[in-house]
Amino acid sequence: MRGRWRSTRGEMRRIRPSSTDSESTIPGRGKSATPDSTTRTSPHSTSTRSDESLILTGPTRGLELLDNIYLEIDLKIKDNNNKDRELSKGLCVIDGVRLGGWNYSHAECVDLESRLSTVEVKFAVVVFSVEATFEIKVLRGNFCGEITACTSAIQDCLVLHDSKAGGVTCDGSGGIIQLWRRVVCVGKETLLLTITTTDSVIRTVEFTPDVNGATEDEFTCGDVKMLVKVNWSLFD
Repeated sequence: MRGRWRSTRGEMRRIRPSSTDSESTIPGRGKSATPDSTTRTSPHSTSTRSDESLILTGPTRGLELLDNIYLEIDLKIKDNNNKDRELSKGLCVIDGVRLGGWNYSHAECVDLESRLSTVEVKFAVVVFSVEATFEIKVLRGNFCGEITACTSAIQDCLVLHDSKAGGVTCDGSGGIIQLWRRVVCVGKETLLLTITTTDSVIRTVEFTPDVNGATEDEFTCGDVKMLVKVNWSLFD
């Protein structure tokens, strides 16, 4: 029997002296969550500018929304002596009991305030969610650019790969692109994968979610030929 699920996907977006923005998404018992920054995960990212995106690279997994979900925040800054100083540390709480009663996908946010900053964690509750696991290969050419994912219902994009911020560039021999995150939570809505090259060529590929199996799509984006494989699975 297919259940109703909700989950979270998370991404720290910006860090500023007075505030820090974060973004994450939750699929839903049928509700679950796949935060990228929770207790027992330790994602890392570094920013040198106050307006630069800060993207987490930690593990992703599904969590059922039966109780509260805790997101552990531990942000540091470098002082003039190149020593670490605490910017924000604590727990954000996602009310799984309250959110478990919703019957449609939607986005929300929670804040963590401290003396030096405010961290905003944006997440989404995704109903009837499944896990989409990506594998992306370059079949021809050299890819350099950004790969993001979102859904037709919740269009806050999650960055899967950004060559400018650091990542593996394939040489055209069929190499697999190393993704910062491979798993995205998807409901009954369409999954949208957007590839943007440094030459500003944009290609968006659509996938229809399923409860199992895999979907493949081969396409070109500028001079680059790519193969995207999406494996579908229910939350355990």
